[in-house]
Amino acid sequence: MAGTKGIFNREEIGQYEDLGEVIDILPAEVVIERLGEKKAIEAMGVKKAVAALGLARVIQEVGVDQMFAALEASMPPEQFQALLAKRAAKEGGS
Repeated sequence: MAGTKGIFNREEIGQYEDLGEVIDILPAEVVIERLGEKKAIEAMGVKKAVAALGLARVIQEVGVDQMFAALEASMPPEQFQALLAKRAAKEGGS
């Protein structure tokens, strides 16, 4: 059958508008190998990328500002503000 390899039909997969569901079933190592680290982080999302690559590598690849924005977007505002306050107190006490 044209367009197939293994158990996936490439033509059917190609019709997905959001490949997130497809990416979610693939092992992280496969996504990273195929896309490269930066694109894999974007495709997998920060949480899955951190689990696969480690936090330091993800921060190195996407930058502190983008990681900070992702963290802020993933938390309720009160929790994020509490985190900032805790961090500021820690840095002030050093």
